[in-house]
Amino acid sequence: MRFNFSKLCVLSVALIALTIVPLGAYAILEPVPTRLNEAQSVLDAASNPYAGLLWLEFLCSPAAQAIIDQYEPYGASLLIPGTVQEKVARGLKLSVIDWEHVTKLEDYQKKITEAYGFPRADAK
Repeated sequence: MRFNFSKLCVLSVALIALTIVPLGAYAILEPVPTRLNEAQSVLDAASNPYAGLLWLEFLCSPAAQAIIDQYEPYGASLLIPGTVQEKVARGLKLSVIDWEHVTKLEDYQKKITEAYGFPRADAK
């Protein structure tokens, strides 16, 4: 028996700017890039798999997400109403990178860097 849980995380420098720049002094470009992140699961061999499932259910709750927002800024799920990320992205178009593409992110980043002509630090 295996239980999997994942959340979406907004990848935007603008979120970090919330702590630096006054509200309304920044713009978030659409579609907002998001990706699956923080994969959580219960091992097949867990001695108490249902306790693990209860923990995962708690992590999805608004109470747990509020704790995450308090101690891990911008770490709570984009999918839970009231979290910092949800408030920032509310009403915006999202661009979601799913699990099929997560393993290809490094290659995508290299192609984007090349396409835009950004400088590279080559290893010697």
